[in-house]
Amino acid sequence: MVVSARIVNPDPLSGFITVVLDGERHSINAGNGLFSKALEAYKVNDWDVFIGCVNPEIRLKSLYASYEGIEVKDGNLYVFDEPVHSTLANRVLSFLEAGLDCVHLFKFILKLTSIHQNVQWMNCTRSLSIVHCQSPTMEIS
Repeated sequence: MVVSARIVNPDPLSGFITVVLDGERHSINAGNGLFSKALEAYKVNDWDVFIGCVNPEIRLKSLYASYEGIEVKDGNLYVFDEPVHSTLANRVLSFLEAGLDCVHLFKFILKLTSIHQNVQWMNCTRSLSIVHCQSPTMEIS
């Protein structure tokens, strides 16, 4: 990456870092929780980590994991090819981002999915039996 401009104020309360990399401006201020990590990356010229701090979306999109029908790609969680948008999906992404093992979370998600499918099946069979039991009967007079 080519750095064409740098402006930095390392003050932890009012500081900021602005860097132009490959013609694209990247900025972060001290109010951001990742400011100290970005400052350390700036000091050692680790631009990939710096950009990951400045733009977390890029960092999330680079995460990938897969386990028995569960896949994390492009910053999203998919269960059997269906996108999941919930606190659980956010937790999985935060675990992956921190480098933690997600296998237990994935197993939990699979159990939830299995329970959900069983409930749907029970509701379906219950509905069928209700329809069957409530079928019209002929009365002979």
